[in-house]
Amino acid sequence: MYSNKNDVLTEIANEYLSLSKPLKRIADYILSNTSKPQYLSIHQLAKNCEVSESSVFRFCQILGFKGYKEFKYALAEANSAKLIDGEIDAYEEILPEDTFIDMAKKLFAYNMTSVNQTLQLIDVNSYNKAAKCLKEADHVYCFGQGTSGIMAQEFWARFMTVSSNFSYIPDSHFQTIILSNCSKNDVVVLFSYSGATEDGPKLLEQAKKRGAKTILITHHKKSYASEFADIILLCGSRESPKQTGSIPARMAQLFVIDLLFNEFYRLDKEMMDEAINRTSEAMEQKLLRYRKDI
Repeated sequence: MYSNKNDVLTEIANEYLSLSKPLKRIADYILSNTSKPQYLSIHQLAKNCEVSESSVFRFCQILGFKGYKEFKYALAEANSAKLIDGEIDAYEEILPEDTFIDMAKKLFAYNMTSVNQTLQLIDVNSYNKAAKCLKEADHVYCFGQGTSGIMAQEFWARFMTVSSNFSYIPDSHFQTIILSNCSKNDVVVLFSYSGATEDGPKLLEQAKKRGAKTILITHHKKSYASEFADIILLCGSRESPKQTGSIPARMAQLFVIDLLFNEFYRLDKEMMDEAINRTSEAMEQKLLRYRKDI
């Protein structure tokens, strides 16, 4: 019996990159029509996906199910989750005829679900190890490409409030140059939702050759980049493979950043409090001061 703590839709997204083309067609169909497949026979699903019934059965086995019937039960359970007092499905499609409030509720449900999924994916030991690596590092380099680069900058902006050992390098050429001279006392943090972009795995591989510790923040635990990561922190959000850089995915990654920052902070609260106080005092000088006589 399938017993993964994550629901089946999250598991499909996790396995996606390792699937063959026929199995990816099944995954695409299910992730794009989450509420329909649970009512289809194996023959109907195979026909809709233009694959064989044996491919559907193989798809179920890869996810850890004994058969299609068991898979459908898990799919129905995943679809039963509701947010906002049961009014809105977590993955309801936004329609042209929706009111603005309807759209807002659907987006709220999607965003909150991505954070909840991240909560379910937490590996406490990985967060503990990652925080200690950051604390002990001579320098921490924050990398990412495209929208993942934005999240790397968010990571740097959060941690720079308590330490000057963090650097955000946006340019891919400069990233390569930096890593050519990094050491075993350095840490590289890479954001890559897919874990399959061309630059990401190469950067982690280069860092490992220099002996640096590597931390990967991704949604896909079996991605190519994960092969070169010492520590993997998983973010939620069941994005369709055709989506990229969605807000729910960023919400999930922001939650990961906040979790890791607070674990880092707790390692030496007294020192962190002092750093935060210095940061606050410095930023006070930037505030506009109004003359009392105006």
